[in-house]
Amino acid sequence: PPPPPPFFFFKQKTAYEIALRLVVSEMCIRDRSSAKRFDIGLLGTRSNKNQSASYFGANIIAESNVGRPENMPMSRSGDGIGIRLEGGQQISEKWSLSGKAEFLDWQGTHKMQSMATGDQDKRYDVISNRIYANFDLIRSFSWLGGQSHWRTGAHYLKYDYGKSLSRDKSSFIEPFGDNETISVARTSFLQTWPIRSASEFNFFIEIDLDFEIDNDMHNLNSDRFGLNHKIGMLWAPRMGSMLRLEYHNFEGRQGLGKREGLMLVLLFDGI
Repeated sequence: PPPPPPFFFFKQKTAYEIALRLVVSEMCIRDRSSAKRFDIGLLGTRSNKNQSASYFGANIIAESNVGRPENMPMSRSGDGIGIRLEGGQQISEKWSLSGKAEFLDWQGTHKMQSMATGDQDKRYDVISNRIYANFDLIRSFSWLGGQSHWRTGAHYLKYDYGKSLSRDKSSFIEPFGDNETISVARTSFLQTWPIRSASEFNFFIEIDLDFEIDNDMHNLNSDRFGLNHKIGMLWAPRMGSMLRLEYHNFEGRQGLGKREGLMLVLLFDGI
């Protein structure tokens, strides 16, 4: 079967590719966390006589996050709102370019058990600005009875923290400083197969290989290589809409960073 229009593949990747190698996930402690995200905006597409498609989108994003390190008397939760800009261009029948940038303002609360007051939690107000950007080269082709997408590029993430104060005006010092950055070179391969008895459903596997170019936490975790596996099901009842359920597992080559979890993504194009 012919490959799907490139801009639909871009939209799928944009919708669910939020499981980044965030700084908190690379700490040498076990962490139980959850993230909820709402993303709404406009996406414009264009194609010419040579069947070369391009797109540009602008979105409003909202997030709600909770993180609880295991075996440590602390937690952090909060909400953020921001914007996301994205674009892509098909440069040949099989090659495409894509990129996006996000800007998020986040506010929350850091709870920590006070050594002086026993079991009573001490609360700190936390403010941060997050910038995320990536640029990728994509090759799409048919293989093994399904559709294949090879993707390689660079990802950049930066956190800027404001001063975190408690009600008694004492401050909380971020363990890796007020400015945290991580930049990653990533190559990935995504393979999808349609289910013959139900053409709207697809089974997929994805493998991502990361190399950390820069990370503020290298003084604690020198494991620069990471491997991420994803497996799941995709339901696409019509062009522009999908429901995706996936299990992902990430592990650093030296075993210093590890995480796993489930992700549910709903994408709906109402225009």
